[in-house]
Amino acid sequence: MGGVGWLIWKDKESRWNWLRYKTSWWFLGWGVIVSLSAIKVVYWVSFGKMWWKWLAGLAWLWLMDWGYRKPSDLKEVINSFFIVGWIKVGLEAGLYSRTVKDLELKLLASSLVSSIRANWLRGRTIISFFNEPMIVAGWWWWLKSKHWKRWLGWLLIVSSGVVVFMSNWRGRMIVWLMAVFGGGLGLGKRKVKRWFVGVVIVGIMLLALDRLMLVNRGYSVIDRLLNKDRIEDKGTLSWRAKAFQEAGEMASYSLFGVGMGQFYNLTSLKGRLNFETVHLDDASKYGPHNLFFQFLAETGWLGWGWLVLGLSWFGWLDISRWQRYNQEMKGVSLVFWLTVGVTQFYPAISWEFVGLFFGLRGLLMKWAEANDGEIG
Repeated sequence: MGGVGWLIWKDKESRWNWLRYKTSWWFLGWGVIVSLSAIKVVYWVSFGKMWWKWLAGLAWLWLMDWGYRKPSDLKEVINSFFIVGWIKVGLEAGLYSRTVKDLELKLLASSLVSSIRANWLRGRTIISFFNEPMIVAGWWWWLKSKHWKRWLGWLLIVSSGVVVFMSNWRGRMIVWLMAVFGGGLGLGKRKVKRWFVGVVIVGIMLLALDRLMLVNRGYSVIDRLLNKDRIEDKGTLSWRAKAFQEAGEMASYSLFGVGMGQFYNLTSLKGRLNFETVHLDDASKYGPHNLFFQFLAETGWLGWGWLVLGLSWFGWLDISRWQRYNQEMKGVSLVFWLTVGVTQFYPAISWEFVGLFFGLRGLLMKWAEANDGEIG
């Protein structure tokens, strides 16, 4: 944030250019609604953390406008997704090695370490909820690179699939399948669609079905998709149903909701998510685990309506421009929508989500101006 602030102060010519975009004004409107939600705020520290993330998101938006100079910059963005995808796959695979795991637990942030430890006791592994959208970059490498480099894209798709199956998270499995199909249909050519998607999915499925799942009392990710684990799977579904119900009740407190970051402080669900292997009261700290219900509870019906309006508009923009998008921009658009898809299962309050949500829309709005002269 300090570095971006310095750039804004130094580059006087570009300081206000980003305000010419309609997308920027939607994000500014979002900020106004977030600020108005303070009317009902009781716990100001929680509110301040969320408000600060919105401000950081605006910095990302400005940075995309300032940093996009030429079409080749988009390739660097896709390459960054590709590198990040590999790093996260490596970190998560490392959790299965005692030596590597101990090293990671010493180096990673304390909040992430506590999440890793708690979920490990449940027979699950997790580093990031936003890794699966990155495999769209694997598709791009497969289609764009030559010779041996293209197989690195294929390996990223397959490796991330293996990590997802081993993690024992059904939500991640759904997002991974969305990323494989979405990336293939969005970026792939017809001959690729015919065999590559099928080979990857069938291969990973056979691997999962052939593996004796030793974690979480013998339940595999396939079992989880079928809700076979009465305690874990059905318990989390009933918890979410209750969280969504409470989000609706909180929205009735005020037109502006209970205030950003306030769900955990007001919910009755604290300490309600219990399993045989571990007691988790952290789940409600991250809201109702759904983007729409998060905004419904914390910004009220006004914020929920603004979110729906904005996403509908972004969807219309991407659909209307799809044929004009090059493969890099199709990849950026797919990662954006997969990021939104992840937040239907998991919290939407991390720095990672904010960076992707604001930054990717910033890239898309900048491309439209540079290529079509459209100020969107």
